[in-house]
Amino acid sequence: MKLNSKYKLKMGKKLCIQTNDMKSHGMNVKYLFRFIFFCSKLFLDSLVVAGTGPSVLLVRDIAQETENTVWLARLIAPLPHYVRNPTEKLVQEMEPLMKSGMPKHNERMIKFAFATLVHRACAKTGCAQSGLLDKYVNKWSQEYDSKFTIACIPQQLTVSYGVIF
Repeated sequence: MKLNSKYKLKMGKKLCIQTNDMKSHGMNVKYLFRFIFFCSKLFLDSLVVAGTGPSVLLVRDIAQETENTVWLARLIAPLPHYVRNPTEKLVQEMEPLMKSGMPKHNERMIKFAFATLVHRACAKTGCAQSGLLDKYVNKWSQEYDSKFTIACIPQQLTVSYGVIF
């Protein structure tokens, strides 16, 4: 889509589109909205790929506001891999994403991304000073143990080994 010099799209607090003016310049409303949607996806993807501290915090704020699984997957899943300098402080800043009450898929996606971020932040130092690694290992192991209890089978189990030729 080309925007000629006669028509300028002004972006501000509100996006004001006059359809009569667009039609007189030969622009199609459907293509303009596709262009705006494309620009918003491009902006969000560039926030993730930037990987700086402020961009990560902005992605956190956007992720807290949305419950759309597709947008969260686009933002949160690749985020820990692009963070340039994962620190313990950044991990603590991302903790509000771990709130409960979200849809199941969103919660799992955020937990996996957060676990990756904790791993990357604690890879060098082990998070010995803050105890961050121990905190989340204990938290998630307790959640796992409470959801999945191991049932003991009273019968003796026999294991057979066979050789396949």
